[in-house]
Amino acid sequence: MKKYFLIFFAFFNSCSVNLENNSSNLTGSKIIKLLDTLNLQDREKKIFELVEKKNYPPFLDNFVKISIKEELNGKDYLLEYFVAPDYFSLGVENDYFLIPMSPLLAQKIADYFDCMLPTKRIVDQIYSASGIKYYPQPIKPSPEMISIKVFAKHNDSVRIQRETYFSSLSFNTLCSGHKKDVIISNLIYNNLKPKVPKPVVIYGWHKPDGLPIQPPYNGHDENYADYSHGIRLVKKYAFLNGDKVFLPDILNDSTLCKLISDEGIIPKPYYITY
Repeated sequence: MKKYFLIFFAFFNSCSVNLENNSSNLTGSKIIKLLDTLNLQDREKKIFELVEKKNYPPFLDNFVKISIKEELNGKDYLLEYFVAPDYFSLGVENDYFLIPMSPLLAQKIADYFDCMLPTKRIVDQIYSASGIKYYPQPIKPSPEMISIKVFAKHNDSVRIQRETYFSSLSFNTLCSGHKKDVIISNLIYNNLKPKVPKPVVIYGWHKPDGLPIQPPYNGHDENYADYSHGIRLVKKYAFLNGDKVFLPDILNDSTLCKLISDEGIIPKPYYITY
C-alpha cells in the first residue's frame, strides 16, 4: 500500500436523524434531579424514556460531515461520514446534561437512531476535525465517580469551559476533548480480562497536544459508566467516492476498513444488548 494521506474537514450538514424536539422538554438541571435517586437499572430505563420523548437538545439534529481521503492499494478513496456535533445529552440547548451511560444503553440509543458508536480511529478523526477542542478535566477517582452527583459536577466544568472560551461558537460546532468515548472495537470480544467477560471499551480524552489520556481499555464491565464517558452517535450510512455505503460494511472489508479502523476488520461493530 502506498503512503496514504488524510484530509479532514467538517461542515454542518442539513441532514438529520429526525431528532424532533418537544417544546415541553425538561431542562438538564431538572433531569439531573430526576435521575439522582435512581439505581443504574432504573436510571437507564428513565434515560431511554426521555430519549423516546425527544428530550434532548436540538443541536443534536445537526450531524457534521467528516471527510477522509486516503490512497489504499494504489487507489484513491474519499469517505464522507456524519457524526453528532457533541456527545449525547438530555435537556434543552441552554441547559443540557452530557449523560454517561453503559454501552448497553448507548448501543440501544444508537440503534434507535440508526447510528453506530465510533471506532478508535473515528474518535481520532473527530478530534482532528473539531472546531472546539476542550481540554480534559479529570476528577479525582472515588466510588462517587459513577454517581449522578459527579456526572453533574463534570457537566458543570464542561459548561464553564464552553462559556469561558467558546461562547461565540454555535452549538452545532463539532467539539471533542471533554469526554472519553465508548467505542466499538475487537476488544469487546477479544483479549478479555479474566473477571470482565463482557466489557465496555473506552478510548480518548485527547489533550491539547492531540494525544489521548485513555488508551483503548476493556477492564470495566458492560454495566459500568463513570463521569468521563461520552456517547458519540455516528450515522451508519456514508458516501464512498460518491456512492452510498454503510460503515459496518466498510469495517468488514479488509482494505476499506483502514479508512476508519486501525485494528483491521471489526466483524462485530456493536455491543450485544440481549
